[in-house]
Amino acid sequence: MANKASDHINWHVTLLLILGGLFLIIVGNSFECEWHKIKIDQLMAEIGALILCVETLHWVFDMSLRKAMFKEIADTALENARIHDSGVVDCLLNSKQVSDPNHWKVSQELVIGIHYSSKFFDDFHEMLKERSASGKVTKVLVLRTNSQASEYLTKSASGHSDIESEVKKIKALAHECDPTGSKIVFSYHARVLRYTFIYTEHSIWIKFFTNSKLHASVPAFKIQAGSPLFKFFENDMRAMMEEVANG
Repeated sequence: MANKASDHINWHVTLLLILGGLFLIIVGNSFECEWHKIKIDQLMAEIGALILCVETLHWVFDMSLRKAMFKEIADTALENARIHDSGVVDCLLNSKQVSDPNHWKVSQELVIGIHYSSKFFDDFHEMLKERSASGKVTKVLVLRTNSQASEYLTKSASGHSDIESEVKKIKALAHECDPTGSKIVFSYHARVLRYTFIYTEHSIWIKFFTNSKLHASVPAFKIQAGSPLFKFFENDMRAMMEEVANG
């Protein structure tokens, strides 16, 4: 209500100034007067013309450009608010650049969901070793090599053809980090994943795949705990782990 009243007052002031500018132009052209070499009539007409131009432009801006600008700002703010409220706090265009070892090392819960890529175990070997030494359990969901999903991925030629050797490499790297086999715990799924993930109780990194056979850098999103998206992915992850546990 206050904004509407303010706009109403501003509109009246603008109108009065426009009329004042016209009045000065008319009056300035209706007489001739010079004082100390200053042409009063010409000065009055020019001041009126200046006021008229400025206030006309101001009126045009208020009536059209300002509304369009405010609408654009409002739409952008709404979009940003939706993204923020959804829980997305970071994005990398290349998922291979995802790196948060200091956080992963101290998190109480760390769950890795993959097909058969050993990149995480290669890149964060020392982190996993320190985590195991401190008594923290890391859960790994990896593809079961004798499953239909494994057979499909092999035939689709979307990745490595020898999935079994890749899984063995993961287990060998894990064994180096946890010789007892009690701190890095493996579960084997039989799903063609829509995404891979790195989960902690504070955040989750989601890495996507291409639909085509094209080998390209894929994006990754970091999602904060307590958000709707985090809840969605956490529920999906836990449902998958339950399915694996139940065979």
